[in-house]
Amino acid sequence: MFGSTKHVTEAKEFEVHTGAGVSGKVGDKMVLAGNKRLMRENNVQVGLEVDKEVSEHENLVRTCVLVAIDGKIAGSFAVTGPVKPEAARVISYLQLVNVTSIMVTADNWAAEAAVAKEVGIDKMKGMAVAMVGDGINDSPPLVAEDVGMAIGAVTDVAIEAADIVLMKSNLEDVVIAIDLSRKTMSPF
Repeated sequence: MFGSTKHVTEAKEFEVHTGAGVSGKVGDKMVLAGNKRLMRENNVQVGLEVDKEVSEHENLVRTCVLVAIDGKIAGSFAVTGPVKPEAARVISYLQLVNVTSIMVTADNWAAEAAVAKEVGIDKMKGMAVAMVGDGINDSPPLVAEDVGMAIGAVTDVAIEAADIVLMKSNLEDVVIAIDLSRKTMSPF
Protein backbone atom coordinates (compact mmCIF):
# COMPACT_ATOMS: atom_id res chain seq x y z
CA MET A 1 0.00 0.00 0.00
CA PHE A 2 1.35 3.47 -0.88
CA GLY A 3 4.24 2.03 -2.84
CA SER A 4 5.24 -0.60 -0.31
CA THR A 5 4.36 -4.17 0.43
CA LYS A 6 3.21 -3.33 3.96
CA HIS A 7 -0.47 -4.17 4.42
CA VAL A 8 -2.43 -1.90 6.76
CA THR A 9 -5.88 -3.12 7.78
CA GLU A 10 -7.12 -0.45 10.15
CA ALA A 11 -7.63 3.29 9.94
CA LYS A 12 -6.95 5.32 13.08
CA GLU A 13 -8.48 8.66 13.97
CA PHE A 14 -11.31 7.77 11.57
CA GLU A 15 -13.80 10.61 11.13
CA VAL A 16 -16.98 11.01 9.11
CA HIS A 17 -17.49 14.43 7.53
CA THR A 18 -21.25 14.58 6.92
CA GLY A 19 -22.06 15.32 3.30
CA ALA A 20 -18.38 15.41 2.37
CA GLY A 21 -16.57 12.11 3.03
CA VAL A 22 -14.27 10.43 5.54
CA SER A 23 -10.73 10.82 6.86
CA GLY A 24 -8.29 8.82 8.92
CA LYS A 25 -4.70 7.78 9.38
CA VAL A 26 -3.68 4.66 7.53
CA GLY A 27 -0.25 3.67 8.73
CA ASP A 28 1.57 6.98 8.94
CA LYS A 29 -0.43 8.59 6.09
CA MET A 30 -3.43 10.92 6.45
CA VAL A 31 -6.07 9.75 3.97
CA LEU A 32 -9.15 11.67 2.83
CA ALA A 33 -11.90 10.13 0.67
CA GLY A 34 -14.78 12.33 -0.39
CA ASN A 35 -15.98 15.20 -2.51
CA LYS A 36 -14.35 18.47 -3.58
CA ARG A 37 -15.72 20.22 -0.49
CA LEU A 38 -13.80 17.82 1.78
CA MET A 39 -10.66 18.50 -0.21
CA ARG A 40 -11.11 22.30 0.02
CA GLU A 41 -11.81 22.12 3.77
CA ASN A 42 -8.52 20.26 4.20
CA ASN A 43 -6.48 22.53 1.89
CA VAL A 44 -6.00 19.87 -0.78
CA GLN A 45 -5.47 21.38 -4.23
CA VAL A 46 -7.92 20.07 -6.83
CA GLY A 47 -6.46 20.91 -10.23
CA LEU A 48 -8.27 21.52 -13.50
CA GLU A 49 -7.70 17.95 -14.71
CA VAL A 50 -9.29 16.45 -11.59
CA ASP A 51 -12.08 19.03 -11.67
CA LYS A 52 -12.83 18.05 -15.29
CA GLU A 53 -12.89 14.34 -14.37
CA VAL A 54 -15.34 15.02 -11.52
CA SER A 55 -17.63 16.96 -13.88
CA GLU A 56 -17.54 14.18 -16.48
CA HIS A 57 -18.64 11.61 -13.89
CA GLU A 58 -21.38 13.90 -12.58
CA ASN A 59 -22.75 14.34 -16.10
CA LEU A 60 -22.93 10.53 -16.39
CA VAL A 61 -24.93 10.34 -13.12
CA ARG A 62 -21.99 9.03 -11.11
CA THR A 63 -20.64 10.36 -7.83
CA CYS A 64 -16.90 10.91 -8.04
CA VAL A 65 -14.99 10.21 -4.82
CA LEU A 66 -11.58 11.86 -4.57
CA VAL A 67 -8.80 10.28 -2.54
CA ALA A 68 -6.00 12.38 -1.06
CA ILE A 69 -2.95 11.10 0.79
CA ASP A 70 -1.00 13.53 2.96
CA GLY A 71 -2.64 16.57 1.35
CA LYS A 72 -2.27 15.58 -2.31
CA ILE A 73 -4.81 14.03 -4.70
CA ALA A 74 -3.80 10.40 -5.19
CA GLY A 75 -6.74 9.11 -7.20
CA SER A 76 -10.48 8.91 -7.57
CA PHE A 77 -13.25 6.45 -8.21
CA ALA A 78 -16.84 6.80 -9.32
CA VAL A 79 -19.88 5.17 -7.80
CA THR A 80 -23.43 4.98 -8.96
CA GLY A 81 -26.65 3.44 -7.76
CA PRO A 82 -29.01 2.15 -10.41
CA VAL A 83 -32.46 3.68 -10.62
CA LYS A 84 -35.08 1.17 -9.50
CA PRO A 85 -36.61 -0.30 -12.66
CA GLU A 86 -40.16 0.45 -11.54
CA ALA A 87 -39.45 4.11 -10.65
CA ALA A 88 -40.64 5.70 -13.92
CA ARG A 89 -43.80 3.54 -13.94
CA VAL A 90 -44.62 4.53 -10.33
CA ILE A 91 -43.99 8.25 -10.99
CA SER A 92 -46.23 8.05 -14.07
CA TYR A 93 -49.05 6.40 -12.10
CA LEU A 94 -48.74 8.93 -9.26
CA GLN A 95 -49.11 11.75 -11.78
CA LEU A 96 -52.32 10.12 -13.06
CA VAL A 97 -53.78 10.20 -9.54
CA ASN A 98 -52.67 13.84 -8.98
CA VAL A 99 -49.68 13.09 -6.77
CA THR A 100 -46.73 15.29 -7.70
CA SER A 101 -43.33 13.69 -7.19
CA ILE A 102 -40.20 15.58 -6.21
CA MET A 103 -36.70 14.31 -5.59
CA VAL A 104 -34.60 15.12 -2.55
CA THR A 105 -30.98 14.04 -2.77
CA ALA A 106 -27.51 14.89 -1.58
CA ASP A 107 -26.10 14.04 -5.02
CA ASN A 108 -24.73 16.68 -7.31
CA TRP A 109 -27.14 18.77 -9.40
CA ALA A 110 -26.24 17.12 -12.72
CA ALA A 111 -26.87 13.62 -11.36
CA GLU A 112 -30.11 14.74 -9.71
CA ALA A 113 -31.37 16.34 -12.92
CA ALA A 114 -30.50 13.27 -15.02
CA VAL A 115 -32.28 10.85 -12.68
CA ALA A 116 -35.30 13.16 -12.37
CA LYS A 117 -35.57 13.31 -16.16
CA GLU A 118 -35.17 9.52 -16.49
CA VAL A 119 -38.05 8.78 -14.10
CA GLY A 120 -40.33 11.66 -15.15
CA ILE A 121 -40.02 14.13 -12.27
CA ASP A 122 -40.18 17.64 -13.63
CA LYS A 123 -41.80 20.02 -11.16
CA MET A 124 -42.29 20.86 -7.51
CA LYS A 125 -45.25 22.38 -5.63
CA GLY A 126 -45.65 23.33 -1.98
CA MET A 127 -48.20 20.73 -0.89
CA ALA A 128 -48.47 17.91 1.63
CA VAL A 129 -45.31 15.84 1.41
CA ALA A 130 -44.70 12.10 1.75
CA MET A 131 -41.07 10.97 1.98
CA VAL A 132 -39.96 7.49 0.88
CA GLY A 133 -36.58 6.24 2.11
CA ASP A 134 -34.66 3.22 3.34
CA GLY A 135 -31.67 4.28 5.37
CA ILE A 136 -30.19 6.19 8.30
CA ASN A 137 -29.72 9.36 6.21
CA ASP A 138 -33.41 9.25 5.33
CA SER A 139 -34.61 9.27 8.95
CA PRO A 140 -34.71 13.04 9.59
CA PRO A 141 -36.89 13.74 6.53
CA LEU A 142 -39.06 10.69 7.27
CA VAL A 143 -39.93 12.37 10.58
CA ALA A 144 -40.16 15.92 9.20
CA GLU A 145 -42.53 15.31 6.30
CA ASP A 146 -46.30 14.96 6.54
CA VAL A 147 -46.04 11.19 5.90
CA GLY A 148 -42.87 9.11 6.10
CA MET A 149 -42.66 5.76 4.28
CA ALA A 150 -39.75 3.43 5.01
CA ILE A 151 -39.24 0.92 2.21
CA GLY A 152 -37.54 -2.46 1.95
CA ALA A 153 -34.72 -3.74 4.13
CA VAL A 154 -34.74 -0.58 6.21
CA THR A 155 -32.66 0.31 9.21
CA ASP A 156 -34.18 0.33 12.71
CA VAL A 157 -33.76 4.12 12.76
CA ALA A 158 -35.83 4.49 9.56
CA ILE A 159 -38.52 2.16 10.93
CA GLU A 160 -38.79 4.28 14.09
CA ALA A 161 -38.96 7.49 12.05
CA ALA A 162 -41.54 6.37 9.48
CA ASP A 163 -45.32 6.52 9.68
CA ILE A 164 -45.62 3.59 7.25
CA VAL A 165 -43.18 0.70 6.74
CA LEU A 166 -43.38 -1.05 3.38
CA MET A 167 -41.87 -4.52 3.77
CA LYS A 168 -40.60 -5.12 0.22
CA SER A 169 -38.08 -2.96 -1.59
CA ASN A 170 -40.51 -2.29 -4.43
CA LEU A 171 -41.54 1.28 -5.19
CA GLU A 172 -44.88 0.02 -6.56
CA ASP A 173 -45.89 -0.57 -2.93
CA VAL A 174 -45.93 3.23 -2.51
CA VAL A 175 -48.85 3.32 -4.96
CA ILE A 176 -50.64 0.59 -2.99
CA ALA A 177 -50.11 2.50 0.27
CA ILE A 178 -51.53 5.70 -1.26
CA ASP A 179 -54.54 3.84 -2.70
CA LEU A 180 -55.15 2.11 0.64
CA SER A 181 -54.91 5.36 2.60
CA ARG A 182 -57.29 7.13 0.22
CA LYS A 183 -59.81 4.29 0.49
CA THR A 184 -59.45 4.25 4.27
CA MET A 185 -60.08 7.98 4.56
CA SER A 186 -62.90 8.28 2.00
CA PRO A 187 -66.51 8.30 3.19
CA PHE A 188 -68.62 5.23 2.50
